[in-house]
Amino acid sequence: MNFQFSNRINDRGFTLIEVIVVVAVMGFLSASILSSQKSSSARRQLGLDVQRAVQDLRNAQNLALSSQVSVDCSGKVVPYGIVFNTALSDRYLLVADCNQNNAYDSGDAIVQTVFFPESRINSLQAEGVGVGSLQIFFTPPLPAVFVNGVVPVSVVPATSATLCHFKQTALCKTISISSKGAISTQ
Repeated sequence: MNFQFSNRINDRGFTLIEVIVVVAVMGFLSASILSSQKSSSARRQLGLDVQRAVQDLRNAQNLALSSQVSVDCSGKVVPYGIVFNTALSDRYLLVADCNQNNAYDSGDAIVQTVFFPESRINSLQAEGVGVGSLQIFFTPPLPAVFVNGVVPVSVVPATSATLCHFKQTALCKTISISSKGAISTQ
């Protein structure tokens, strides 16, 4: 038997340059996938926080519509509402308006304090004007809508709360409430 041996070294595997290029491409791809996953996670969490706030607004609306008796307000049928405040941007309050003045004050009962895990209140608008506190109350039995103690006069949804992700501040969503009580998100 006659065996022939090759003296060529290049036939045995990959060169160092080929390995470096493959590792660099894999590193680039994994970094881009990881950053898009973080962005997607932030967008998902912001969406969950916004939907929770919308759900609680509708809950306050339903409590007023059903003329729910408040245990905290001596068994009276009272307005219910949501209070947003930019000074306490990581939370909002679901309240029962015990003194029935359609504004949150010391005579009212806090039904629930809700914290945003990943979002913060960025801005609040009442009748198209920026405000530091936004109080939205639904008065039974209709329910009529009161914003900061007054009935909104504009037909367009000029009452809004904008929430932004606290790490990715450019990622924001807005909750709008019309003068008729219609709630929408953008």
